[in-house]
Amino acid sequence: MRRSTRAWIVVALAGLPAPGRSVTPIVGPPPQPAPKPFVIPPGANFLLIVSEAVAAPEDDLSSYAKVYVDGQLVGQTSTEPKSREKKWGDVLAVGNHLFRFEQWVLPFPGEWTPMQASWQPPERFVRVEPDQRTIVALKFFDGGRRHSLQVSREPVHR
Repeated sequence: MRRSTRAWIVVALAGLPAPGRSVTPIVGPPPQPAPKPFVIPPGANFLLIVSEAVAAPEDDLSSYAKVYVDGQLVGQTSTEPKSREKKWGDVLAVGNHLFRFEQWVLPFPGEWTPMQASWQPPERFVRVEPDQRTIVALKFFDGGRRHSLQVSREPVHR
């Protein structure tokens, strides 16, 4: 055996417990399943796109938006930096629906917080039309203190 191989074996064996002694397992939290990425259904007739204009790279924190339809939490966008587009979509019943979009940010690790209530977009009715995809583009700017919400429609090809 070469000298480097013998040294490696000695180092490896030095870390083993003596015969008859048990090895103490490393204790930690159980492994968590990987989150499934949200997939917008192919026939979605509603699509939300959220982003924010940030002034500096250090302000580009992780964020997501919760989506409430007719008073019920129905989902949330993916978690991405503020400046990236985050999307959520679904197949909704045709008609007027009351929407509320709630922006959440991660200012410190593990401390998700909603954006200040006075800066959240107000609830509003949006009409979902037959054979149309309703697209809501929500853009935050000025440090999240202001926003613009635009509604557009495009034909759904089936």
